[in-house]
Amino acid sequence: TLGGTALATSAWSDSQITVTVPVGHPTGPQQLMITRSDNGQHLVNGMTIHVLGTGGTTATFPILAVSDTFNRANANTLGTNWQQTSLFGIASIRVNSHQASCLASLCALGANAHWSANLSATQAAAFTFANTTLIGNALYLKGTTLTAGTYVNAIRVRYSGSQVVVETTNNAGISATLVQAFPASFVVGDRLTAMADASGNVYVWKTTAASVTTFLGQTSTSCIGTGRAGMRLMPGSRVD
Repeated sequence: TLGGTALATSAWSDSQITVTVPVGHPTGPQQLMITRSDNGQHLVNGMTIHVLGTGGTTATFPILAVSDTFNRANANTLGTNWQQTSLFGIASIRVNSHQASCLASLCALGANAHWSANLSATQAAAFTFANTTLIGNALYLKGTTLTAGTYVNAIRVRYSGSQVVVETTNNAGISATLVQAFPASFVVGDRLTAMADASGNVYVWKTTAASVTTFLGQTSTSCIGTGRAGMRLMPGSRVD
């Protein structure tokens, strides 16, 4: 059984067991328990298997080059590689103590920042939570139509405190349409990674400070083109 669900067994030998995980089986860590049919003997402790997708789809964790380490002097913005709304050269999200910081005094409602380069139809982004202000922080993918320093149309992958919520927006994030939510819990030092492919599928992962990566799930959107990646930070939050 996998997560309590019986699996169809097609081969069994002393060195290998071949089974089929059914379409629609829940994603994420599942306990695998092996039981002999002739005498009922089974593993004392089941092993944990991570189911990486349903419906025959396998998600490959993206290996991302670091676009920005923020390891530079404090500044009033994130720098020229980012698109941000600023007033007299001062932006809500700025480099502070070698992190991207949404300073509460200038970031009362949260703020967005997008990477200045347009990315391909398959793109990914990630950040690491650097302080205890986690809820509401989000990654943006496939942003299009720049208006007032942010993108009107985008995929938003947002941490709610108990879930990672995948949404789409067509009004610069004023409102959003829920696509799917995946149960998850993040703490300081954990990394949120999201990828959207050319077919509009969105994949989400969590990586702990101990470098343990868990696939949280996948869903489908209508966002199939290119666009900009970015982030939304809430007041007082910091990311790497």
